Amino acid sequence: MDKQHLNDNVEWKTKEEQIIYATFESMQLRKELLRGIDAFGFTLPQEVQQRALVPMVQGRDVLIQNYRSTGKTTAISLSVLSVVDLSVKKIQALILQKTRKQTEQNADLIKTLGKFLNVSIHAFSEGNSIQDDISVLQQGIQIVLGTLDRVFNLIQRMELSFGHLKMIILDQADEMLIDESKLQVYCIYKYLQPKIQNVLVTSTLSLDILDLIEKFFNNPLMIMDNKNELTLEGIKQFFIQVDKEEWKFETLCDLYETAAITQSVVYCSTKQKCEWLANKMLEGKFNVVQIHQGMSQQQRDEIIKDFKQGIQKILIATDILGRCLDIEYVSLIINYDVPISKELYIFRIGRKGKFGRKGVAITLIRQEDFRILNEIEQYYSTQVEELPMNFADNL
Repeated sequence: MDKQHLNDNVEWKTKEEQIIYATFESMQLRKELLRGIDAFGFTLPQEVQQRALVPMVQGRDVLIQNYRSTGKTTAISLSVLSVVDLSVKKIQALILQKTRKQTEQNADLIKTLGKFLNVSIHAFSEGNSIQDDISVLQQGIQIVLGTLDRVFNLIQRMELSFGHLKMIILDQADEMLIDESKLQVYCIYKYLQPKIQNVLVTSTLSLDILDLIEKFFNNPLMIMDNKNELTLEGIKQFFIQVDKEEWKFETLCDLYETAAITQSVVYCSTKQKCEWLANKMLEGKFNVVQIHQGMSQQQRDEIIKDFKQGIQKILIATDILGRCLDIEYVSLIINYDVPISKELYIFRIGRKGKFGRKGVAITLIRQEDFRILNEIEQYYSTQVEELPMNFADNL
């Protein structure tokens, strides 16, 4: 049986016309690599590989946005195995990942696919002693996979040299670009040549992702899952003007006392505001949980699971939640803070248009926030009206 799911049930789209490669042979990959693909059991490339692999091999900056397993890791693995100069025993590809488990699993995949290539690969993570990693580096490595902490540690020790680096790949980039991890990513970039090839895999297109692309990427090919295309169609959008920041909490409580709300999400712009608001609402006996970048992925997954099952009714969140949330019975989205960019607005309140779900979004607006609201309206060709007295009828 083929190890690869050929029907990945994803409708991919790109921002430009491109060639779709239906077979691995048509991509003109190395013969030894094709042997490795065949030995692993892959027969045909998945859709993301059909679109992304050749541009990556050709040196193009690429962004892949999708939150399901659809062959992205294999595309990354095949691309680095294609670009490495086998005669040069220096680091030529760097894959940054969030966890030790990811680095080890992906290193095993690259080794398996590249079994007929004389290529050196190593996973650097907290599972190894730092001296063992340094010893491996001294022997000469061509492909490096590493967690941010370990890679950053080796850079500070001046044990990692990127003079021959061709490609850097950020896997699950939206999980890295938070708090101290974000600082580590930017520090690593300081040690790279300015014309390095960039590949980024992300679940969401957050402001941090867009900022990184603007700073370091050169005209990237953007490949996205079209089934996750968000729309504002069917979303009734309102605002409430609040003259002072300290009046927002009372306004929020009034909303919940006025209408019967099944489940709702309240967005805050910072982790500190998220924690403060959640604690404040718990004091008021509201059924509330919170999710922000200060939590581990396991903690976030457990909270989302409980929320989806209806155990919790109000979810206070930062923008890390983004478009990963798709819960049928969320009838109300509240922007406690106005999004800091117009791009984040649709990730907070948008719905997948093909499902035709309806909803209400309410944004709490101070006088100085109206400029951003106007930008949102113009950017999305939409209209955000003042909340009417009978707004509960819309839920």
